[in-house]
Amino acid sequence: MYCWTDTPAAELVLCGGACMTDIKSLTCEEFKNLFYINKNLNRLISLRELKEQRLEELRSRSTALSGMNLSGMPRSPTRKSKTEDVIIQIDLLERELKELDLDISKERIRFDSVRRELKSVIDLCNDERIAIIMRYRFLDLRSWISIAMELGGKNTEDAVRKACNRYIREHYPQK
Repeated sequence: MYCWTDTPAAELVLCGGACMTDIKSLTCEEFKNLFYINKNLNRLISLRELKEQRLEELRSRSTALSGMNLSGMPRSPTRKSKTEDVIIQIDLLERELKELDLDISKERIRFDSVRRELKSVIDLCNDERIAIIMRYRFLDLRSWISIAMELGGKNTEDAVRKACNRYIREHYPQK
């Protein structure tokens, strides 16, 4: 899971390409987006790791391949060698990895920006119970059921979700 750090980033907060300069400009959906931005970021990171493993496999295969024909059988003059195929695949994977790195970088900036904005909003919340629920959900990225279990009492998954959503709707209405 990608963890947020206090690294300096852009001063403007980005969310979906729009700048947010006022905390009250947040909408209900922007609160929920952080959870899904994080999921997308983790998906991109996992995809990158898989492609990196594949690239290492291809690189090790490329050094093991030889261009010599030891069987004595003639080759087709139009057929590329296995080494050429592997080199082409390596090149394509390297390009894909560069694109993925850019996407991951953009998602991290977006994640950090939205998280920083939500942290400011949560710090301003006067209801301690709601602040705890929001902190667990939007900053710690926990599930509703784990939040309900952490709070204890007669809190259910639906009760904490509805309380949080009600607070957000009342204080940060849809535009």
